[in-house]
Amino acid sequence: MRPFDGRRVLLGVTGGIAAYKSAALARELTLAGARVDVVLTRSAREFVGAITFEALTGRPVHDQLVAEGHALDHIRLPREADVIVVAPATADFIARAAAGRADDLLAASLLAAGATPVLIVPAMNDRMWAHPQVRQNTARLREFGYHVLEPDTGLLASREEGSGPGRMPEPPAIRAHIARLLEAPSTLTGKHVVVSAGPTREPLDPVRYLTNHSSGKMGVAIASAAWRRGADVTLVAGPLSVASPVGPRVVPVETTEQMAAAVRDAMAPPMPS
Repeated sequence: MRPFDGRRVLLGVTGGIAAYKSAALARELTLAGARVDVVLTRSAREFVGAITFEALTGRPVHDQLVAEGHALDHIRLPREADVIVVAPATADFIARAAAGRADDLLAASLLAAGATPVLIVPAMNDRMWAHPQVRQNTARLREFGYHVLEPDTGLLASREEGSGPGRMPEPPAIRAHIARLLEAPSTLTGKHVVVSAGPTREPLDPVRYLTNHSSGKMGVAIASAAWRRGADVTLVAGPLSVASPVGPRVVPVETTEQMAAAVRDAMAPPMPS
């Protein structure tokens, strides 16, 4: 059974330019078998419309805290969800959530979440992300037990902003973190798993080397599956022909000797404090 089959995801979308990625995320989750309920904040509707999400998920979109026939949506939606995801989470929404505000449907739903896991996916410019108030609010959410992703580093929305930390992670990365939350707790939770993957290259001279045809695909798949099931995963990887996985710590190596040393280091017991 896939982690999303029959699972219910409550996807909150706030008013940032990265909201366009949330539409792709909603589609990916739906195609993976999840039932996705979308909550839009008022400012989110300035960036992406409810019709878009309704077409992608096949479900009505929610955007009102108080509406006839929907007075208890802020309780029903989080109670029915297996996981709550806020993507993107703007600096303003993070501040309101950290303060315990309940002035719109999404903020109120977080307060009514109970034991339902919550994933916060920040997205903003690099100066806002670095601001002490934002860092304090983010730390506060983690104290509440929310899972907060670190934003990606790269080109930001405005030309004037250039490149830096603050980009919303891509939908496949967010989906991987959602899958990990859906599979918790697991028999691998709290375990450390070490996986080796990919080829090695033994240099003959400055130009040539000996290698093999390993792509690393199987090792990456094993590492990803173990991480989704709650393990702390170290992947010792030669030059891979596939993308590095989301979640596991990747240790890049070239030669057989380097791979052996990295595996030994990864398996060594922690030093006593």
